[in-house]
Amino acid sequence: MSQALPGALTLAFVIGLVDVLIARLGASDALPPNGLFGIRTRTTRRSSEAWYAAHRAAADRKSTRLNSSHRCISYAVFCLKK
Repeated sequence: MSQALPGALTLAFVIGLVDVLIARLGASDALPPNGLFGIRTRTTRRSSEAWYAAHRAAADRKSTRLNSSHRCISYAVFCLKK
């Protein structure tokens, strides 16, 4: 196994963890309107109400995506352990 692979897997894990954290914060209205994280469109940046409504609406879609990618990640880790 190459030495770069553990570093790449660690980076992928950290990015995934940050994505999950931001999704949870957005779904629970704990992510304040900002220009760095979250759904940043003209409409969502016009008002706080629009910002929070968009993140609540996207919460179900993100959790579905994360659950389906989890199976792929689990399979990839299983293959690496062989």
